[in-house]
Amino acid sequence: MCKKMSYIKKRNCQKIASVVMTLFCSLSFIAPAAYASGHNGEYPIAELTLGNSFGMKNIQRIGWGDVGDYGTRLVRDGRECLKLNKEGSKTLFVYVDVNNKMLYEPKDARVGVEVDYFDEGHGKFTITYDGLTGNFTDGEIVQLEDTGEWKTHTFYLYDAEFANGFWATGGAWDFRIGEWSEVMGMTNEDVILGGIRVSQGYYEHEVNVIASTEHTGNIFDTADEKVFNLNMENNTAAQQETLVEYTVTDIYGNAVETGELKKSVKGKEKTDEKLTIKTSKNGVYVLNLKVTTTGPNELPVTYEKQQDFSVMDKFKEGEKLNETLGTAGHTSWGHDVYKSMELITAAGMGAWRDEYGWDVVERAKGDYKKSDMHDENVNAMYNAGVYPLFIACYGNPLYDEYRSVPQTDEGIKAYAKYAAFLAEQYKGKIKAIEIWNEYNIAPFNPNMLDAEHYVKMLKACYQEIKKVNPDIPVIGIDCAGVDIDFMKKVFDAGGYEYMDVVSVHPYYVYKEQRFDDQEWAKWVLEVKDLMKQYGEPKEIWLTEMGWPTHKTEERTDMLQYTDEQQGKYQTRMYMTCRANDFGKRIFMYGFEEKGVQPGNPEHHFGIVRSEYNVRTPLAAKPALIAVAAMNKLIGNSDYVDSVYFNEDTSAHRFTDRDSNEQTIAIWSSREDNVSLNLGATKVTVIDLYGNIVDTFRSQNGIYQFDLNDDQYYIKGKFTAFSKADTDITTEYPHEVVKGNTFNIKVADKQKRNLRIDVKCDDAFTIEENNGVVNGDGKVSMKVMKEDSDLHNVFVNIYEGEQIVLSSRYTIKIGSQMSGEFMLVTTETTPRRQRLVNRLKNQTDSTTISGSCEIIAPEELASAAKKTRFLNIRPGDTVSVPINLPEQLTTRSWNITMRYELDDGTVWEDSGHINETVAQKADTPPVIDGVLANSEWKGSLFEAKSKSEAIDLNGAWGGEKDISLTGRVMYDSENLYLGLTVKDNAFVQEKTGADIWNGDCVQLAIEDFSEEERDANTSKFTEIGIAQTKVGPTIWRYNSCYDLPSGEIKNAEAKIKRIGTETIYEIKIPFSELFKEGYVLKADKTMGFSIVVNDADNKERKGWIEYNSGVGRDKNSKLFGTLKFAS
Repeated sequence: MCKKMSYIKKRNCQKIASVVMTLFCSLSFIAPAAYASGHNGEYPIAELTLGNSFGMKNIQRIGWGDVGDYGTRLVRDGRECLKLNKEGSKTLFVYVDVNNKMLYEPKDARVGVEVDYFDEGHGKFTITYDGLTGNFTDGEIVQLEDTGEWKTHTFYLYDAEFANGFWATGGAWDFRIGEWSEVMGMTNEDVILGGIRVSQGYYEHEVNVIASTEHTGNIFDTADEKVFNLNMENNTAAQQETLVEYTVTDIYGNAVETGELKKSVKGKEKTDEKLTIKTSKNGVYVLNLKVTTTGPNELPVTYEKQQDFSVMDKFKEGEKLNETLGTAGHTSWGHDVYKSMELITAAGMGAWRDEYGWDVVERAKGDYKKSDMHDENVNAMYNAGVYPLFIACYGNPLYDEYRSVPQTDEGIKAYAKYAAFLAEQYKGKIKAIEIWNEYNIAPFNPNMLDAEHYVKMLKACYQEIKKVNPDIPVIGIDCAGVDIDFMKKVFDAGGYEYMDVVSVHPYYVYKEQRFDDQEWAKWVLEVKDLMKQYGEPKEIWLTEMGWPTHKTEERTDMLQYTDEQQGKYQTRMYMTCRANDFGKRIFMYGFEEKGVQPGNPEHHFGIVRSEYNVRTPLAAKPALIAVAAMNKLIGNSDYVDSVYFNEDTSAHRFTDRDSNEQTIAIWSSREDNVSLNLGATKVTVIDLYGNIVDTFRSQNGIYQFDLNDDQYYIKGKFTAFSKADTDITTEYPHEVVKGNTFNIKVADKQKRNLRIDVKCDDAFTIEENNGVVNGDGKVSMKVMKEDSDLHNVFVNIYEGEQIVLSSRYTIKIGSQMSGEFMLVTTETTPRRQRLVNRLKNQTDSTTISGSCEIIAPEELASAAKKTRFLNIRPGDTVSVPINLPEQLTTRSWNITMRYELDDGTVWEDSGHINETVAQKADTPPVIDGVLANSEWKGSLFEAKSKSEAIDLNGAWGGEKDISLTGRVMYDSENLYLGLTVKDNAFVQEKTGADIWNGDCVQLAIEDFSEEERDANTSKFTEIGIAQTKVGPTIWRYNSCYDLPSGEIKNAEAKIKRIGTETIYEIKIPFSELFKEGYVLKADKTMGFSIVVNDADNKERKGWIEYNSGVGRDKNSKLFGTLKFAS
């Protein structure tokens, strides 16, 4: 396993550290520093000092990346030191090889690495080391806090091997300290280091407690005894009285079990204790440990640890796997194929998609051989009873660049031979072969070769594969999204006859925060309609589909989803495919998370945690448990029919192929109350994870379901399946505040007297419950906590002893104060925006005083001070100014604010600043390409950060590469834009509607209400402005009010190129933006976005955007706002 990991990690390392400079141990020795508090003094110390000269003791050699510089020498607080450089010379790392005589494959694998650093700025660093479980093991991330002090961080490595297994150009190392890692990503600021010390025998705690289980990812079967082994190691010579208090929390953070364990641990003793958890419901959990040790000095020392675990109804040997449903993984990257197969089959999945690279098969021209690692992977899948699909990918440097599409006839012929080699060598084991991956986008087709070229590849592969394995399906198209235009070009070029299956990757992650399954199905079904024009429709496979669960305050092009949403949407996606008769094979993307960078969407598509996850490698996310439950219930079933209540709520019926038992799945993507006639006197309702909610009875066979983005399965002897009228309706608040009283209201059309039974946790108390009298009733509850968590309230309504309605209400306890960030201008400062936090007291009866401060992002937090607010009365709203430098109010920000009330209550809240103020022009600016201060008023807006730069071939070169500053003005008839674009190369060779494919600006604007916007997020005005060879072009692509597309003649633009800057001065009448006779209302607010396209070559390579919703996906919900200030 380690060898496999080394293979892929070497390639990553080469990208970052292409050259490592090496210093050998002839440098001067230094005096050893004092032992750290966590060092037992039994072992020698290796030391390295950094500065104008380097001192080493017990260090074999040190090295640097990247190009021959050793960083920047500095002095901080009287101490010589070294600053790593992420720019320029790119000295990202210090590589260290400890003297092998002192430390090599240590028997005591507890190694400590102390790093002295000067806490300046807001950068970060980490360690990557040669460990027992992998040659490239990443440690924790150290985040700087800008205190201006020298600090020491100790990396406690409990699995150090230090056998020179960390490979980089220049040699093999034991570890590196650096500004980049696979886990951390790149620092945002450079780090200053003063010294490094290394030794064995370090310990982090007097008694170190490590919790583990015998199950991969700590995933228990429902029937298992849930036992954790607590390994306790006393690192001191004295006996330590050890108390382990534990709390099990569920996905919502609610405590479901508590307990404690006591143990006297003798000096230097290692012992194991068993901890049995009683929690048995299927789901994901966290085991929270609080460890308190007390030694001879009787001073208790406490620390906390966490472990993820889960409970899942696993598939047992002999149970049928669902071959229709699988997942995409990367065993070719060194991910453990055996653990992967263990977990997907435990969840009932019977298919797997992976790569088998061309470059590992054909290492010399014409010489095709199996790869040992890939061969082992294929056999492991086959032996696990899984249906393997392999992608024939990517480039081969014998013919073209790595990842490049084969471009020559020779390359295409060789690529086809390689695909046929796989089909022949693995006949009966590899079940399908996919021709390339996402050819329609630049990351996998860097030169954006056309559809006709793809058909040449497809035809060559199809013919070669069918010669040696006529029965294996050849999969074509394999496009990102549902690219109808690309498909049509492929089919028109004759490609339709050279594929057995059409595959798509219909990701929904750019559209909405929720999954509109009915709209999504219509999108995919367009493929069926298209195929009918070219012959008999082929099978449609979904070879990638998923939702990322990244967490970031920075805006990304992909929307963020919760872990629970991912589980709901993956299962709904599968059942929607079944209900619409497409997706003969469905591969969720992906199996294992690619990494652990919190804000990187690509790292968090997986349905289990990364093997690099520090807390619990390969821990289940809710999606794995949800998929297992679904496969148990309907994996071996045929779809029967559906009931659609509205565009958000539906139910789908399935029949088991063996038992003929029926299961109904029901869900809604919003709050809804619906009734089904099932013709059964008794039904069992099961939740997303396979837990029985309850058994319900009905004399007339009608059942009512209260849904709030919920998903349930229903089992019973159904004799009907249709909509029914809803008799009982309920109302409840979705968010409440500590100290307030709220009501759950019940209304019954039949005017019955009913009993209401309520169950809740200690966040609420029931103040009044008189049931339902003559059809009306309510339950009054008081909020006792403020924790910002979600809490479930379970309500059963009875007529006599018969349940007539069972509901779960998820209620969030919000903050006593709400804040809304606004940018405002004043008459005295019309060219500057100021940040204001509008605070509202949301309580019924409490006057509030306290303070607020920005804590993220760091750039704002370091510039703003804590602000006090006093005596805000219940229901009142006040404006609290947040003083920031002018340059920080010009950009789009996600802000996290920390509130601290005088009663000790503390919480955090987030909001977004994306408002631009358009100033009214008393005198219209002259459109001459000169942005004179005397003419241009209004607040400045900017796009000049990495998060705003999209798809720039994987790299943004800073402000000089592409960035934007601008102002907006208006009068009664026109909108004015004054823009300055920094761009190191101006390229615009297109005309007319194609100007977007070169350097240009795109404006998007719409004036709809929020309700109208929600109804049609793609209806807005979009205009491109470019300096072409024939002069300025202003082109309308779309219109709010259905004006025709085409060039706008009744508008003006003057565009000048001055050095590396392009000046745009633009005047567009409102009659061209909206409609003839359009009247702008006072203080109107509109949706607004600006995109600057960047084409350093012949075509667009990417763009930078001020607000989103245009460049990648046409979605006005992602716009910012433009306020027309009167």
